[in-house]
Amino acid sequence: MVLNKKIITFLVLTCLVILIPYLASADVYQDNKDNLAPFKTVFGEARDPRLMVASIINIVLGFLGIIFVALILYAGFMWMTAGGNDDKVKKAQTVIRNSTIGLAVVLAAWGITKFIFCALLSATTGDYFWECPL
Repeated sequence: MVLNKKIITFLVLTCLVILIPYLASADVYQDNKDNLAPFKTVFGEARDPRLMVASIINIVLGFLGIIFVALILYAGFMWMTAGGNDDKVKKAQTVIRNSTIGLAVVLAAWGITKFIFCALLSATTGDYFWECPL
């Protein structure tokens, strides 16, 4: 019981030590016109957190495209080196079919993600939907 109280006290004090400096500097950002000041990058430029999330999603979807190309190359190599073996040809065709379906899913996910983020950006910033920077 005493150990639990010590752990809870330690956690509360740690949270307070972390949060008090942040709360003390909260009024600095209210007077500042730059509402993205907490999101300054290493180079000093402010980036919208929504744009950061959208760029991370685009990077992940780009890696999935690279995986698709690697799978197609692997299946093509497997097909070319089958040497008339029907089992290897069928396996290569299955890999090509499944990777094409995967690419269609990735492209659909990218389109849906871009649509949602552009709609959210236009709704929150007042910009036109077709001027989305994504």
